[in-house]
Amino acid sequence: MGADQPLTLNNWLATATRGIASWDQERIEREIRAHYDDAVNDGLGQGLSQDDAERVALESLGSAKKARRENRKTCSSAGTEKMLETLVECHPRKGKFIWGREHWTTALLLIGICLAYFVASSSKDGLSALASTTIIIPIVLILYLMFVAIPNFVDRGMLKKAYIARHLLPFMYLIGVMLPNLSDYALNWSIITHIWLLGLFVWYYEVQKELRKIPKNLSRDDLLKG
Repeated sequence: MGADQPLTLNNWLATATRGIASWDQERIEREIRAHYDDAVNDGLGQGLSQDDAERVALESLGSAKKARRENRKTCSSAGTEKMLETLVECHPRKGKFIWGREHWTTALLLIGICLAYFVASSSKDGLSALASTTIIIPIVLILYLMFVAIPNFVDRGMLKKAYIARHLLPFMYLIGVMLPNLSDYALNWSIITHIWLLGLFVWYYEVQKELRKIPKNLSRDDLLKG
């Protein structure tokens, strides 16, 4: 059958693989086309016409929407693929940061942290003064992730670790904004603290779930070949 697959099968595949990474799309398409071809050949062997054999083969695939829901549970998302492509293509040593922006644009990331630092340092409260010094920790970690960790992981083909490091950036940014102003929360289990911890749990769960879907043997070439 090969390239002569009917349009209805192509539509089924487009629906079933929508929103997932290209490497999983290619694998699923190979498996489905092989199953489809076998089903058509079986139908022809049973005396069905070509059209009837193709119709029965397509019906044997089931619902494309249901297949898409199942695929999303086990396959990497298109968003993950896009993020990994950005990590590979936009290298800090080439004059760009991980979002593909120029240096001055990414520097805006630290403005919010710096503002939080000045707010805390302007207070006469001893706790605020102490908290303002802790701003150094997330700033150093952010710069380390952007300039050292992520580029090295990408260069060594450790894309899963690069993915984790990329997701640590907004977490470090949030810590950087909160640390200088800890006194405003009175260091108690306030509603804000509960919401923040809940958000952190959801974030960790989603990152881990997506991380497990990334193939262990995924290489830079797999991302750049497109």
